[in-house]
Amino acid sequence: FRHTQPADIVDLYCGVGGLGLAVATPADRLLGIEASKSAVSCARANARRAHLRGASFVSRPAAELLAACREAGMSAPDLLLTNPPRRGMGTAVVEQIRKLAPARIVYVSCNPTTLRRDLDRLCAGGYELDRAQLFDMLPQTPHIETMAVLSRRAEAESSSEARS
Repeated sequence: FRHTQPADIVDLYCGVGGLGLAVATPADRLLGIEASKSAVSCARANARRAHLRGASFVSRPAAELLAACREAGMSAPDLLLTNPPRRGMGTAVVEQIRKLAPARIVYVSCNPTTLRRDLDRLCAGGYELDRAQLFDMLPQTPHIETMAVLSRRAEAESSSEARS
């Protein structure tokens, strides 16, 4: 995600902030959402070390995505990063992402089955898969990581603007 203007970035299932902090610039607003309070504490410390004053992290379940974004003053972020557990995001979280309507989504997954299920749901809700890349992070095991990049289809953007 390369950008020249300040961006609003949401990092869902952020853990200690690795993905969001790697992508965000000092001009961006980054909101990390993670259920683990200890991970959020580490993410805050990592943001301080990275000198990213626009980064904030909250300890909330992923299913409270919309409420967390609303409280942070973020509507329709430029980018949503997500790295869910093996079980994937599930219907409720995917529905909240669709309502939030970020311009782009980067989905990192360690489970091809749940990735496919969640991508099907996102694509049915106005997104298209731009590309996917496999990463063999654990050589000599059957495990792979996948990064999928999605963007909102033009017709989905115009229909959401019409509702506003």
